[in-house]
Amino acid sequence: MTYAPGWFRLWILLSVLFGFIAIFYSASLTPKEKTITAMHLAMLDTLSLQLKKKQQSAEVPTSNSPYLNSKLSITELEQAIENEKKSFEQRIVDLPTERNNIYFNIATVWIIGITSIFIIGRLSGWVWSGFSSKKQEPTSSTTKSHESPTTNPLFQTDKNQL
Repeated sequence: MTYAPGWFRLWILLSVLFGFIAIFYSASLTPKEKTITAMHLAMLDTLSLQLKKKQQSAEVPTSNSPYLNSKLSITELEQAIENEKKSFEQRIVDLPTERNNIYFNIATVWIIGITSIFIIGRLSGWVWSGFSSKKQEPTSSTTKSHESPTTNPLFQTDKNQL
C-alpha cells in the first residue's frame, strides 16, 4: 500500500471536525439541572393544584395534563407528590453519571466512526493500487535514453562509405 499524505491530512481534518460536532451535540443532549428543576416544579404545581381542588371538593378544570384529567384520590395525589419529590432528588444525584454516560457514548461513536472511515479509505487505496499498472524497468534489449543510437551495430555506418 502506498501512503498518500493528502488523504491522510483530509482524514485528520474531518476527524477533528466530526469531533467538534460530537462535542456540541453531546452538550445539547446532556440534561441540565435547571431544566430538571423547572420540570419538577411544574409537576409539583400540577399535582398540588389537583390535590387542592380535590380537597375543596370542587370540579377539576379540564386540561391536557393527565394528572388534571385523572380520577386520582386524595391519598393517591399525596403519594404522587411524594414520589415526584423522591424522583427529583434521585435524578439530581444521578445527573453526573447520566452526563458521563452520554459523553462516553458520543466518544465511542466518534472513535468508531473515524476508525471506520480510515479503514475504508486504506482498503479502497489497496484495491485501487491493485488495478493500477506497475511501472516496468527497461530491459537490456531496448535502448536507454542516455545511450547513443550509434552503439547499436545495426545503426553503425562506415564513415568511408559516406
